[in-house]
Amino acid sequence: MKRFVNVSFFTLVIWPAIFLSCRKDSSLDGPAPAPQQTLDTLSDREFEFNDLTWKGIPGWGTNVMVDIDRPDLFFNLARPMKVAIRLDTSFVWLNVFQDYGYYLAGINFYYSIGWTDFFNAVGGHLYIYPVPQYFLLNGRKASVKVKFL
Repeated sequence: MKRFVNVSFFTLVIWPAIFLSCRKDSSLDGPAPAPQQTLDTLSDREFEFNDLTWKGIPGWGTNVMVDIDRPDLFFNLARPMKVAIRLDTSFVWLNVFQDYGYYLAGINFYYSIGWTDFFNAVGGHLYIYPVPQYFLLNGRKASVKVKFL
């Protein structure tokens, strides 16, 4: 009989204590950790690139472009930014429009960011070009300002 009491005690008290103590209690975990956030270090920063040279675009006839290779800056196609260009013969900064495939009348400048198939683009580059084609810029100098919004 004493053996039956020991087995009953073991079955009724010890086994439940073991299973309950080994069960994961979610209330002890605390709140779920917040997702890792990256700091946005580009907002409201402005960069100026000087002494850039207009060069021909391979396979695009007589059009020219300015190419800025900065993968640390130009990695996000959707990043809003304001771009302006100053030709070497001017003191005036001209707005550069993002290329969405439609163009305003007159000579304007447009930009595209790498990671697209445009111009056989290479990721991390900012490309600026005139529309319509203006080959007289070939070999001339320019400066570009980029402000991240």
